[in-house]
Amino acid sequence: VGAAGAAAAVDVSDSGSPASKAAPMATPALQEGERAVVSGGKYDGQQGVVASVTAKSCTLLIDGKKTGNIPLEAVSRVGAAGAAAAVDVSDSGSPASKAAPMATPALQEGERAVVSGGKYDGQQGVVASVTAKSCTLLIDGKKTGNIPLEAVSRVGAAGAA
Repeated sequence: VGAAGAAAAVDVSDSGSPASKAAPMATPALQEGERAVVSGGKYDGQQGVVASVTAKSCTLLIDGKKTGNIPLEAVSRVGAAGAAAAVDVSDSGSPASKAAPMATPALQEGERAVVSGGKYDGQQGVVASVTAKSCTLLIDGKKTGNIPLEAVSRVGAAGAA
């Protein structure tokens, strides 16, 4: 096999596949358990926790109620500082965020958590209840008031005290 055989070799560097045109995204797609905000439609401006994600839409838990399918282009991840980050729907139809994901997914009842800030700063307890914006903990056998989710981390999670 001479030069003609070498020319017949497949050149994958210009194959047109998405991987050959750009570096992979550094952050994962919108995921279950993340906090998100809706822009447009019935839930415009409302925040919730991502319940499920498909290639084109997602459902959220807003004030404890599951939404219908919301187009991904109308949903943005909420960052730790409360600022929304855009969700980019790539050519493949799957979402790819331009911002880092939240440190921990949604808390669930019965999990151990630690509070960072406020009246219960540095204290650990068991999650008693969770809403879209806050949770209550059992600390030393006593139920707390509502604590903003931004001030609560799962014990053992990255960034937890």
